[in-house]
Amino acid sequence: MSVGFDLIATILSGGFSTLEIGERFEDEYGLSQILIAIDHSKFNTTEVSDDIVNRVIEDLKKSEPAEENTKIRYPGERVISVRKDNLLNGIPVVDEIWERIKNM
Repeated sequence: MSVGFDLIATILSGGFSTLEIGERFEDEYGLSQILIAIDHSKFNTTEVSDDIVNRVIEDLKKSEPAEENTKIRYPGERVISVRKDNLLNGIPVVDEIWERIKNM
């Protein structure tokens, strides 16, 4: 899908494909971007869509983890809990890196 989206974005925007970025330029600029917005309510009810999502997540969670004692997570699953923790306790940083940033 990523190749297809890259082609669509490049053709529609007139920007550069990922191939051109890697071959012709050292810095990334002029990147092709595309946003696809789909109103799922035109295809299903919210209940049907929620059921589909929940079944897919449930099946994903049944997968065998690559490493023992780890949890299977879907992309973005921890965003809300990490945000709440960061708001409560601050954003964790490596002290050495923070010192370098402050000395810039």
